[in-house]
Amino acid sequence: MRPMPMSGYPIKICCFCISKDVRPLIYKITNPDWRLVLAVIIAAVLGGASLARSLGLFRHDMYWLQEGLGGDKVSHLLMGAGIVVVCYLVTTPRSPLPFIKILLTALCILVLEEFSQIFLATRHFDWLDLTMGVLGAVLTTVGVYLYSIFGSWFRGGVVDG
Repeated sequence: MRPMPMSGYPIKICCFCISKDVRPLIYKITNPDWRLVLAVIIAAVLGGASLARSLGLFRHDMYWLQEGLGGDKVSHLLMGAGIVVVCYLVTTPRSPLPFIKILLTALCILVLEEFSQIFLATRHFDWLDLTMGVLGAVLTTVGVYLYSIFGSWFRGGVVDG
């Protein structure tokens, strides 16, 4: 079996080389209407997964999803990252101060979510879960901040070919 040539693929696999086929997608995600739709979808998925787990719904499916993501701690890390992405998508930060507000909002949501588990019979509070959520939020905030600074370089400096 011969390997397939890479020239026909819309996304080239190398550092920072993205073809022009991805530009409309990047524009749609940066468009405010699409940002809000994407934020609602992410929030619904994260909230639905947390609620389903709290209520014991789809117990086997939720366990399969959690283990597929890498385990309980990785899912908490991704939850923290997802909350920051939702907060970023519903705002338009232009300076470092809004990123601090985004991080503080995400941290408040994470703390409330983890401490609410004390009152649920099917869940339990764990400091390590909270730590992983905070780590995910902090790392994602730094990543989103760097993207806001260098994002125009990625969008404008698209290398073709």
